[in-house]
Amino acid sequence: MGNVILFAILFVWQFPHFFSIAWLYREDYAAVEFACCRWSRRWTLTRAAIVAYSLILIPLSVLPSVFGMAGKIYMVGAVVLGIRYFISERDSRS
Repeated sequence: MGNVILFAILFVWQFPHFFSIAWLYREDYAAVEFACCRWSRRWTLTRAAIVAYSLILIPLSVLPSVFGMAGKIYMVGAVVLGIRYFISERDSRS
């Protein structure tokens, strides 16, 4: 079960980063006519995806503690940093 949990965390973690980078460099990508995804030019949908994946990441990051793979210190750190990450992704406006 541990390998599935860690895979899920890494899998979900990459999407907010990808969409943030795609939005940050959207003009560079457009200049070479490269579309990262169909809707990467629409900030509303891109931002919704960033927020959704960031929210999903919080409970996923707590699962190692729930399944005995990590202790309470990890769980507190995961929740605090997850919320901080969510706030920073939600508030990013470039």
